[in-house]
Amino acid sequence: MADSIEARELPEQYVLGIRMKTDIAHLPVSIGTMYHELFGYLGARQIQPLGMPYAEYFEVCEKVVDVECGVAVPPGAQGEGRIVARVIPGAKTLCAVHVGPYETMTSTYAKIDAWIGEKGYAYAGSPREVYHSDPQKDKDSSKWVTEIFWPVRKV
Repeated sequence: MADSIEARELPEQYVLGIRMKTDIAHLPVSIGTMYHELFGYLGARQIQPLGMPYAEYFEVCEKVVDVECGVAVPPGAQGEGRIVARVIPGAKTLCAVHVGPYETMTSTYAKIDAWIGEKGYAYAGSPREVYHSDPQKDKDSSKWVTEIFWPVRKV
């Protein structure tokens, strides 16, 4: 469920991430694999994350998802192989907080769509989900907290 929706300015972020296209049916496994590889890389190089992990969805089709899993890191941290460093530009975003299992996030996205229409905004980029809960540690999915950030512009 969406506890709150608001417009929020986000500063630019330096991140390390892995981007891939995957079958939508395999998305949870693919995301888990990407985070395992990414956090193994960070740990081996003693790179401290500066925030919670995120997934940015560049394109979602009926069967395929283009997604990047990453985390903010200190500027200058280097990637290797498919782990790539980049800067996510600062932007005006819509921020929605979802509490509950990932499978119920469609209701939060529907509320975002309604908010966009009511407040006179338009989408201006790819949505990013920031995960504040670790499903490996917290088995009660009703308590999972996810922030959704979607770049927007006033129309």
